[in-house]
Amino acid sequence: MLGNILKSHCFASAQPLCPLYTAVTQVMPAIRFERVEELINQTPLIRTRIRHQGYLLLSGPSSDKEVLKSVAQLFGRIQGHVRSPQDGIVEIQSNTENSSKQQVNSDLHFVAHTDGHYLEGLARSQDQTLRIAPPKIIGLQCVKPAEEGGVNFIVDAEKMLPSMVRHHPSLISTLFSRNCMSICRENRLLMDQPVFRELPSGNYSVRFSYDKDLHVPSWAKNDVNLFNQHYVLNPLFATFLLLKEKEILIMDNYRLLHGRTEVKGERLFRRVWVQDESLSTPMETLQDEAVPHFGSQSSLAQAMSQYQPYAAIDEVETGPLSDVPIGIQLPHKTKAKIRRLVK
Repeated sequence: MLGNILKSHCFASAQPLCPLYTAVTQVMPAIRFERVEELINQTPLIRTRIRHQGYLLLSGPSSDKEVLKSVAQLFGRIQGHVRSPQDGIVEIQSNTENSSKQQVNSDLHFVAHTDGHYLEGLARSQDQTLRIAPPKIIGLQCVKPAEEGGVNFIVDAEKMLPSMVRHHPSLISTLFSRNCMSICRENRLLMDQPVFRELPSGNYSVRFSYDKDLHVPSWAKNDVNLFNQHYVLNPLFATFLLLKEKEILIMDNYRLLHGRTEVKGERLFRRVWVQDESLSTPMETLQDEAVPHFGSQSSLAQAMSQYQPYAAIDEVETGPLSDVPIGIQLPHKTKAKIRRLVK
């Protein structure tokens, strides 16, 4: 039955390079814990798993949201969200009449995407100007699994890039180009962005969601479509995960795209974002009175207000796992090939 769910809801419209998977991917067993402090003693194992596969599966003592919050804080500061500006924890549930603006309420199939792919802006927080961008890490907590469907899947860009270098090298130049796509989500406009970029660490990150918020110039359209069809929708690069109650999935948002299959019946998950700590340094503004200002303060405040809910919401100290390496890590030879293709 599960194989039919995956076929009908996940990759039915794709033209993949390999046959569809027919079952949930066999993954490493979840790390079990009764107290969050126990995970600190598992730091070497956690680092190894995130480095190896880009995600971590945990099994907690309960599905209480405080468990999710405490786990997320091990990796850094929780990033706010417009749906949950108080604690950053958003409920994701199947269609119900008792929904609110603080919940994602849908039973539809979610395409593989980068969480917060539409974010790139500035916000004022505690009299400082901070950069707002997608989270580095996502946490998903299963409170109630679906009766049928609702299978989470992740697509690993660390596997996609070497394959592209080998089989579709012409895509590299397009997808690393700073003007290959723009994103418009409600009142947030993100112009001239690459799908892949190199991070200050030397790793790479992916930012992508093939939906109606995506706008591409005519010269890049064929390559973006090819990337989606032959890589994002290709189960060769995917892992399928059917989370159980009390399980928490930690994902590297700079490396993995993620989605889920259509939901039938009741399903309840919680989601939390962890901020990239490199964004915590305030931006400098020109305070010299001789510097002219041609706009209005009210307009400036209005422009920044749309990003305010996405600022970090807590002042906890740096978590013991906040320095876990994130992003797409490739061998030096592959990186050298990419740099030549980009040039």
